[in-house]
Amino acid sequence: MRPNAFLRSTELTILFVTVLTIAAEFVPALKQALATGFSHHWIGKGVLSIIFFGLCLLAFEKMKTSNAPIKAYRTSAVAIIGSLILTLFFVAEYLGVF
Repeated sequence: MRPNAFLRSTELTILFVTVLTIAAEFVPALKQALATGFSHHWIGKGVLSIIFFGLCLLAFEKMKTSNAPIKAYRTSAVAIIGSLILTLFFVAEYLGVF
């Protein structure tokens, strides 16, 4: 497995989970569909993220390997930003902004 494919797939999966989590809060039918299909909405997000990661990995497998350490820093930044977005979203939701 090539490092760039793994790192890019990780970044996109982080973004996928972030968007899916926020979308499920605004669209109750989506949250309910995840819960119905997988017994709990977080299990559904987990299963879908594994599938999404695998598909991305297959799609990016042909990428050339270059500057993997720099891309690892970018992947870390995406993880931190995704965490901050979700934290701020749920704090704002708790405070009644949404």
